[in-house]
Amino acid sequence: MSNYIDIEIVIDTVSLLNNIKNPSQDYANPTGIDHTTYSYMIAQTVYVNSGQATGDLSIKALVNDTIRWRSLSLSGNSGQSAVIYDMPQFAGQVVTSPIFAIESQPYVPLPTLVNGYNTKPPTFTTVTGSDYFLQATVTTHGTEQYKVLFYVTVQDPSTGKPVIAGYFSWDPTITVA
Repeated sequence: MSNYIDIEIVIDTVSLLNNIKNPSQDYANPTGIDHTTYSYMIAQTVYVNSGQATGDLSIKALVNDTIRWRSLSLSGNSGQSAVIYDMPQFAGQVVTSPIFAIESQPYVPLPTLVNGYNTKPPTFTTVTGSDYFLQATVTTHGTEQYKVLFYVTVQDPSTGKPVIAGYFSWDPTITVA
């Protein structure tokens, strides 16, 4: 039976931009970041070899499993956003199919509020949301190291619309039994 392995990547964009003053403006040459300060990766515990909630997440998968990576900033992509745009393999064996992006519009719950508080009992309205993630299928056995390439956006002070503040990367691992 094949599994879906969901990996949530959370980026501390405030600290990242405060400490890296001149990030790359070239998506093909992102600024490398360390594994311990700005990025946190979380997956279902059953698929974790090591590094849960760190930038050094190592997952375990089986052939035909599907891996999906999502990203967000600590503000939930409000104000500042963190968006993964590529995940190239750079060391070890290639154990996944080519990684590609998917955008979907699932139904999501929006809590019902009255005067700024959740209703009692809590209720919600169903709205159409947006979901964006990168996905690959595990195709063979081995260990693959890949880079997570992402950009950070900030709000333009004159328009309030997001603009890219810089491009960044670091490198976790996939191990296939």
